[in-house]
Amino acid sequence: MLYGNQEAKTLLQNYIQQYTDSSQKRAWFILLSWPKNIGKSSIAWEMISLLLGPYVQSNLLHIKDYSEELGKLHAIKVEEKDGTEEYKGLLSDFKYKDIGVREINVWMQQSWFWAIKVILIENIERMTIAAANAFLKTCEEPLANRIIIATTGNKSKVIDTILSRAILVPFSELTQQDMTSIANEHMLFSDDPVVQELIITMAMGRPWAMFSFNKILTEDDDLKNNMHQLSSILLNPWNILKKQQLLMKFVEKGIIEQFLDGWIAYTTNHNLIEQSQKRLNIKKMLQTNVQVENIILYGLLD
Repeated sequence: MLYGNQEAKTLLQNYIQQYTDSSQKRAWFILLSWPKNIGKSSIAWEMISLLLGPYVQSNLLHIKDYSEELGKLHAIKVEEKDGTEEYKGLLSDFKYKDIGVREINVWMQQSWFWAIKVILIENIERMTIAAANAFLKTCEEPLANRIIIATTGNKSKVIDTILSRAILVPFSELTQQDMTSIANEHMLFSDDPVVQELIITMAMGRPWAMFSFNKILTEDDDLKNNMHQLSSILLNPWNILKKQQLLMKFVEKGIIEQFLDGWIAYTTNHNLIEQSQKRLNIKKMLQTNVQVENIILYGLLD
């Protein structure tokens, strides 16, 4: 089940229905916008599956984003070469054949035995300038029975010439209730309500961020233990050095700011104003040149 953003999902569904009902099925370009990790691709996939039915494997070209897995930007280029290390890595590690915009355009131009062909592009802002300019050809030519659906976590990074050709469908962060429903459905820390709430608030309304945090914790028992310990001692005024030690584990994992965001939201929701201010002070000071250990200690003592 896909939770939240019902208005955006209905809007997307209506656009697809309008397209299928139209007598002149020229190519449409729909852009699902904002924010990252909200589940836009999953929602688009659900709609496309309903549209294409048994032809989803043959009539859908899914351009995936493996930036997180690669540890660097997975750019969409004009053309991909089979011999590049990036291509070899994608194919061997993720069983994914990377293609560029020229291959996308060729695929779109080819006729097919079933009425509609769909392209789903994850995070279209990954396109290089050259690739984006080449992609304009696909947007501009009135090919029949084609739908392009793209997502973006930051529409300001999409070049204006592409943005102006798109039908925009805006998304928003999910509510706390929706996030809790997702967490319970997937059994995310359902045995520890305080930790579950922290994970939910850390994700800031973005379900895939919540899954990412959960993955980090479930793969590291020590870190999971740290989260549990922190949730039980952060509210009391004692154990300062223990709190510092535990928080430094989150620094090492690179998720200290997300944890602080989650804790600020948690304490605000529970009217713990003083606790919320302490976490906020730590977060502000992280932007300075002071050593992180000292910032955390000062924030806890303040």
